Amino acid sequence: MFIFKGESNTQKSTLVDVLVCITGSSNVARQKPEAFLSKGSRFGTSKFIGKRINIASEIGNLAADMLENQKSLIGAEIQNTEKKSDNAEYHFDPTRFVFLYTTNKRVGFYKYHRKGTNNYWC
Repeated sequence: MFIFKGESNTQKSTLVDVLVCITGSSNVARQKPEAFLSKGSRFGTSKFIGKRINIASEIGNLAADMLENQKSLIGAEIQNTEKKSDNAEYHFDPTRFVFLYTTNKRVGFYKYHRKGTNNYWC
């Protein structure tokens, strides 16, 4: 997981565009965190099947339960997912996937640093 944070007009989007060119646009999903991290977003990760990277811009602060869901998605365990109106079982492999977020402001990930430790979310 990567977070590109910086002031406006510092070429974060240009760097993202370069990564999309390298990865190939057909391998890129563009889902906002709310679409796949919120409670009840049962079909959210289905958009990641067959993709290599998810890019979301201006993510803002994420709720604590969303951060827990993000933590599980960047772990090394393959997860089941489902597509709407499809009974087939699909698997999402987070070891072959990158989450890339861009923002101009500080995001909620930073709230989880514990003083006196080296524990960070990102």
